[in-house]
Amino acid sequence: MEKYALVMRQTIDLADTCLEGMEHIHYRLRGGYFNETYVILGDVVEALHYMDKSFSLFGEELPSKAADPLKRFSKQVFKDLHHVIEAYEKGIAEDALDTIEFKLLPHYRKWKIELDKCFHSYVLN
Repeated sequence: MEKYALVMRQTIDLADTCLEGMEHIHYRLRGGYFNETYVILGDVVEALHYMDKSFSLFGEELPSKAADPLKRFSKQVFKDLHHVIEAYEKGIAEDALDTIEFKLLPHYRKWKIELDKCFHSYVLN
């Protein structure tokens, strides 16, 4: 797993940046700036897919006790993200805001905690 330590560290850093992006989208949506958040949402989507892809490189090598919660939260985050994207495609800012505030952000934060726990011992070495 040491060979993946750099990828894990980069994934943790990207996860932090992604959270900042989601929080910024949430803040801007609350201020009524729906159209201005579309580009940032695209960046968040791209980052999430990159993190998912990097996890797939070594996820099977992680102990299931650590990887299973991460996989569970990952599925929920992508489900929430799908709802946000649908709201954007339909132009329904309120649905996007509600999904981000009450589903995506809470689930993502739980996912991030699991990611940090899962990768912690590998990136410290």
